[in-house]
Amino acid sequence: MICDHLDMVNYMDSVFEPFDLPLSFSKIPLITSYSNFKSPSHLGVGVWNLNYITALNNGLIMNYFIDERLDYKKSTIVAANELNRLWKIYGQKKATLLAFLISPNFVLNQKKRPDLIAPNMQGINMLLKLDSVSFHYDKTYDKRKEKNQSYFSFLKPLSFDAIYDFKKLDFDLILENNQVLLRNVLPADYPILLSKDVGDFLKKNESKISTFQDSLNENLFFKSDPLMKNKKHKVVKGDVLGKIAIKYNVSVRI
Repeated sequence: MICDHLDMVNYMDSVFEPFDLPLSFSKIPLITSYSNFKSPSHLGVGVWNLNYITALNNGLIMNYFIDERLDYKKSTIVAANELNRLWKIYGQKKATLLAFLISPNFVLNQKKRPDLIAPNMQGINMLLKLDSVSFHYDKTYDKRKEKNQSYFSFLKPLSFDAIYDFKKLDFDLILENNQVLLRNVLPADYPILLSKDVGDFLKKNESKISTFQDSLNENLFFKSDPLMKNKKHKVVKGDVLGKIAIKYNVSVRI
């Protein structure tokens, strides 16, 4: 895990290197998120605590199955671009950090009310001090990935439950290698990093798994008691069904 975090820090440095930004900006996750991939705070999601609007404006995908703010590589690129944009506006470290971590509106309000205290001010003060700190570590980012891994995409979402009936896989490893996944589902039309043997198996059996999955969903639907049982409701004048029955002179059955 230490190696993974060091690799992440090296990657962040490589992304920020072309920008003329204070050193502390590239170290934000070390203070605010402690490099924990899935520990979102109230300020945002992911190691950069990106808010929804910033992520959306920078092209990250966020839906029922996926949140790319949890991908430290993609979110680092967004963070670097956003911090560079804010730095050009404010030209001051504290204001830029507050605008990024909280909101530009907070910076504006604080100018009007100097007594307004920012949440997590201790963390921001720690970031401001990092520019005077010397970091000593191997700054070579290893871009290689395991040779037996590749990206695969599928025509339809494939649930882990349906896949399990065909082959028992290391689903924890799949989630670990694809931090953006929010559910136990491989989403459609999205690249998923898998070992080659797993990816080839799923591609070969994709149609069968999808058909089996559809049958499972249909069975669950028809076995649902609330949908299958007729229920009687005695309407009264005050309720919505009663008003409909009285208006149209009909009886109501649900």
